[in-house]
Amino acid sequence: MRYLITLLSLSLIIIACNKESTAPDSTLILYDSFEVEGAGSYRNWTIEEGLTDFDNSTPADGGAVSLKLTADGDIEGCAVKEIVADHGDGIYEFSVWARMSANQPESTGYAIFGVSDDDGVIQEKTVMLTDTVWTCYTIVDTLTFEAGNYLYMKLSPGLPEGDNTWYSLFDVVRVEKAE
Repeated sequence: MRYLITLLSLSLIIIACNKESTAPDSTLILYDSFEVEGAGSYRNWTIEEGLTDFDNSTPADGGAVSLKLTADGDIEGCAVKEIVADHGDGIYEFSVWARMSANQPESTGYAIFGVSDDDGVIQEKTVMLTDTVWTCYTIVDTLTFEAGNYLYMKLSPGLPEGDNTWYSLFDVVRVEKAE
């Protein structure tokens, strides 16, 4: 029974990442890949200089390049994006394709989705990376907004301990709101 539930859960995640829309009545808010015309692009993501690059490894239908975020010593190379929250309160679904480097400990890389304002993050949910092959990670949450709030997304390889260095790859970020 446990294996059936795990298989069904994995199937739902894969379906959510491959469908045009995950709900019959949903609004696509963001569909973002890290390239423009085949060349790497940060596309309005705030990145950590020197720890961010592009990689030719991508998920199926991911385009030509993915975002490579490196964790080095006590520095976490991450990418953050905030979008003006003008879509109203409701149920939101965030998904991102990601994979860890072979030397990266499981559940160190992560993606965060939530609500922020000019003072910081107000509400967040986190999904931890668990695989070295391309996997779609999804967060579904009910979000409530006030004036001046943003949809908040953060992608990170995590923070290594000691002198360890590793990276995580990210591609195809989607945000939808259920109607």
